[in-house]
Amino acid sequence: MSELKTTSLSHKDNNTGTPNITMYPDGTTSLPGTMLGGFRNLLINGDFRIWQRGTSFVAGANQQYTVDRWSMTSAATEVQQASTPTLNTGSYELILKGGATGDVGIIQGVELPTAGYAGPFQSGTTWTLSFYSNDANNTVTVGFNTSATGSGAANVITRESVTSLGNNRYSVSFTIGSEIRATDICLFVRIEKNTTDNVRFGNIQLEPGPVATPFEQRPIGTELALCQRYYWNFTNSVNGDVMYFTQYNNSGKLVNIQHPVQMRTTPTVVPVVNAGQAIYNSTGSEKNWIVVITTPSSDPAGYYLAEWTADAEL
Repeated sequence: MSELKTTSLSHKDNNTGTPNITMYPDGTTSLPGTMLGGFRNLLINGDFRIWQRGTSFVAGANQQYTVDRWSMTSAATEVQQASTPTLNTGSYELILKGGATGDVGIIQGVELPTAGYAGPFQSGTTWTLSFYSNDANNTVTVGFNTSATGSGAANVITRESVTSLGNNRYSVSFTIGSEIRATDICLFVRIEKNTTDNVRFGNIQLEPGPVATPFEQRPIGTELALCQRYYWNFTNSVNGDVMYFTQYNNSGKLVNIQHPVQMRTTPTVVPVVNAGQAIYNSTGSEKNWIVVITTPSSDPAGYYLAEWTADAEL
């Protein structure tokens, strides 16, 4: 058996100077300008299309979650949705407002298979983070940690400045060492800058290999389901959604809520009931939540109106 070894392949009429196929020592391959395999991007909601919690947030709890799957650093004062893109992303963008001091940034944790198991982030593999921004001076920090916020005693893999790819796009590549600990549950990505100005971000992607490929935009239903593994809300801005119940006892009604997808773990559930209603008892799992509601006798038979959030973030 013979074996051909090369680093790149080009069509005979390709005069662009860029190979059609480039191959790297770690086994990854780059095919510029082509449709690539799906689910390359290990970050969820990198194009900021899902905003279940709202579209504007002021600083509150340290490193609070904002747009789905993303939290903001403690130095940020506000996060907003930018519905009009200015960074050539073709999608929603995030506006992060700086505070008086400190690094202003956003963070996402990529869930590992279980604590202490690196999953795809095996020692020796190379990864590339790319994103769009109106600022060229952002710093990227990547590491393993016991929480998704990247705070505390994190196992930092890299912290470095980014390289410009042109047209407001930047990237940084890094190689995984043997930094994972038995208690680490995620690989976190933090993009930040020490500034008091507003910073925009869009189309953030984390993928295997040393090259940033075109941003992968998954179907909106798929992206929403990925987000709902960690957080979902059941709400109507006017008067809540309809939840059907069965009679539990003389004064209580039992409601069985099925989560839209299996959540990462048993979520923290925060129900908001109508006037005159109260939570009598509740229990749940990653798949559903059962709650007993006490209601006034004037409530319509068969259903009641409420709001509902379930949080299983890392």
